[in-house]
Amino acid sequence: MSALLLGKTAAARERGIDLSVVGSLGGDVPARDLVTVVGNLVDNAFDALDGRVGERRVRVVLGGTDAPVVTVEDSGSGLSDDEADHVLERGWSTKADDRGVGLALVNQVARRHGGAVRIGRSDLGGAAFTVDLGRPVRPGGAR
Repeated sequence: MSALLLGKTAAARERGIDLSVVGSLGGDVPARDLVTVVGNLVDNAFDALDGRVGERRVRVVLGGTDAPVVTVEDSGSGLSDDEADHVLERGWSTKADDRGVGLALVNQVARRHGGAVRIGRSDLGGAAFTVDLGRPVRPGGAR
């Protein structure tokens, strides 16, 4: 996770974005799932700032003791209610090019771990995505 965030920090700097990362993750979730969640959310937050004049900020908040909770917020324009209703669907995108896979994958990972994705408004002005990766799976598959 540290390597991913280091790479995103460098990418943010190149794009003129102020990226802050606070907290740490608890729980036992495979690294590939954490990379899917954090990588896609941060990439989308960066994209939300493309062409934006003024403050360009992304904040990543990592937390959770028994299970990871990841929040990524941006200072973009945010999502309309209609966009928020559809943004987790595979193939749906606010972008002109045909993508619509990243947030669907984030939602899939969250659900696989018994968690959920919450979409809201950031105090930075843009969108806020919070991914709760549920409760840890104990040996034998029990939660």
